[in-house]
Amino acid sequence: MRRVRAAAVVAALTTLSGCSLLQEGAGQVLLPQVAVGECTDLAFAEDGSTSEVSEVATVDCAEPHKYEAFAEVQVDLKGDYPGEGAITAMSDDFCYDSYEPYVGVALDDSELVMTFLAPTAEGWKQLRDRTITCFVGLEDGGITGSLKGSKR
Repeated sequence: MRRVRAAAVVAALTTLSGCSLLQEGAGQVLLPQVAVGECTDLAFAEDGSTSEVSEVATVDCAEPHKYEAFAEVQVDLKGDYPGEGAITAMSDDFCYDSYEPYVGVALDDSELVMTFLAPTAEGWKQLRDRTITCFVGLEDGGITGSLKGSKR
């Protein structure tokens, strides 16, 4: 299971939970396999609600899309799940620090939003999920091309 969390500047907008137990095929990827530079139209709840995400369809970045993966890290922790607060703090810190080198402008000065996928307690235990994946984009979509170095 992966948690999906959206952030505009530094303020959190949403949290979703997702299951990554899908077969790979025809544009569908397992959540931990969304590579840096790949684009998606993954929808994030805007009301802070929780829902299940069962797949992430990647799209050609040359086509209109909502988000682009811009950073990924494997959490180097052994043992029990450190807790939602700790995972959220690690994700916020890692994605925030990785934002400017990828986009070319600090998140605080950007017109774009930052979002991330992070492990849930269930995914940590059952799937050994330790991956945090950061996304940049616009909730309403309409992005064409890569955001790498865009200074937006």
